[in-house]
Amino acid sequence: MTREQPTDVTPTSGALAADSRERAVRALLRYPPLRRLWSAQLVGGAADALAVLVLVLLSLQAAVSAGSFGGGYRGAALAVAAVLGMRLLATVLFGAVLLGPLSALIGPSGPLDRRWTMIGADGLRLVLLLIAPLWIDWTPDDAVAWLLITTFVVGVAERFWTIAKDDAAPALLPAPPVEGAAVRPLPDHMDALRRLSLRTNFLSVPLAAAGLLVVMLIGRLLGTGVSWFHAHQAALGSYVGAGLFAASISVLYFVELPGAQTPRTRSPLEGLRRPRAASGSGADKGRTGAVPLLILACAGVAAAIAAAVGVAALQAVDLGGGPVGFSLLVLVLSGGPAIGIRSAPKVLPGLSRRRLLALSVALTGLALLAAGLVHDATTVLMIALLAGLSAGIAANTGHSLLDQELEESRRPRMTEHLHAVVRVAVGLGAVAAPLLAAVIGPHRLGSGEFVFAHGGAAFTLMLVGALLLPIAALVLGRTDDRQGVPLRQDLREALLRGGGADEAPAATGFFIARQRAVTAPASPRRS
Repeated sequence: MTREQPTDVTPTSGALAADSRERAVRALLRYPPLRRLWSAQLVGGAADALAVLVLVLLSLQAAVSAGSFGGGYRGAALAVAAVLGMRLLATVLFGAVLLGPLSALIGPSGPLDRRWTMIGADGLRLVLLLIAPLWIDWTPDDAVAWLLITTFVVGVAERFWTIAKDDAAPALLPAPPVEGAAVRPLPDHMDALRRLSLRTNFLSVPLAAAGLLVVMLIGRLLGTGVSWFHAHQAALGSYVGAGLFAASISVLYFVELPGAQTPRTRSPLEGLRRPRAASGSGADKGRTGAVPLLILACAGVAAAIAAAVGVAALQAVDLGGGPVGFSLLVLVLSGGPAIGIRSAPKVLPGLSRRRLLALSVALTGLALLAAGLVHDATTVLMIALLAGLSAGIAANTGHSLLDQELEESRRPRMTEHLHAVVRVAVGLGAVAAPLLAAVIGPHRLGSGEFVFAHGGAAFTLMLVGALLLPIAALVLGRTDDRQGVPLRQDLREALLRGGGADEAPAATGFFIARQRAVTAPASPRRS
């Protein structure tokens, strides 16, 4: 009788599994047909994110000039909220509610060709971005309305593009080897494809913010000689976005998409309900019951960063940074989490991951609270970068802890649930933040030499940061796995010990083999 192999996942086996998944993602990019489609997704995704940022700036400028939504600070904040709300409405309506009919239209048996649907969506967005800055000159009083319509149509076109891409990409995956899984286990190409798409969408925002920053600096230089660019600082960004859509079209034109039947396109909100436990009694809470708190921490941090991005344009105006300050804020708030996610495993490896999650959530909240209190543009940028880094560490740590709470077979569904909850939190946070800033408005308090004057965006950042602190306390109190050990002592030891003992394969060694002798049964004696 053989002994059953242990099912516990050791750090070494976990690292090997993570390395295997990374290799699978990189292997997809070495396959030419899929690499070309990914290139179009990267360029088009950056152009789409740039379009949203530009439309926020254009709508803010048009609302201030025309006095829309009542004028003043409240009108400017409502204009920003309206742009983000229209984009969210287009995404939910055509990406979740009407996903089935759209998938039938773009599917292999539908009337719309996948490749030409993607090219048409890019072409439509190209034209809309070329026209967008001109609405302020053509119809100054109705410019905000036209820009909101533009935002909605751009969002609808993005959904058509994404559905067509998700429907066509599985058909481009490399075929399995002839020998099948006889030699080695087959890689999960669909999982690698989902990871690649998720990362590309995530990185499109910091890429767009970096591009907008460069474009704004060039636009300022052009504005010194051309008065129109001085009055329309976001116009050049709109034209660069149109150019990126043209580049995406040029890539898609040479991509051959097979018309094979593929798995159905999944809704971004699929999995919003938490999976049930293996026993069937209620929702799954994990081995230690920490799953709800881990999801709350990840969603709370994501919503807080999205809220900070939502009021970034208003905060940049309050700090005197203008479009350049807005670009920098979005860059550090979106690029910081990417760096934090990448570096999270190396941050305080000697500290309990559960305590690290609580600390990173608390640090994110304190950083956003300080970003609202400080009225210096450079200091706010540094604090916002710290908030982004700590948010990325919290996201990576929370996801790792969530995997530890579940068996291997139940992790994909819980990860899907986490992503759906985070998407909802990001959308609601980005729209609710400027609405809250409009409700609060600017306030000035002073007594002698002490003056406390901030806009609604700053107060929103303070409130969002403060709301993260009880979440951090709840996570620490309910999930702490080192109760009885003071947190200060644990943190000091982790800082002094650094990375702890280094683990590496030994340069030399020997192998021990054990062999049990098998004896023949004794022959019966004859009497």
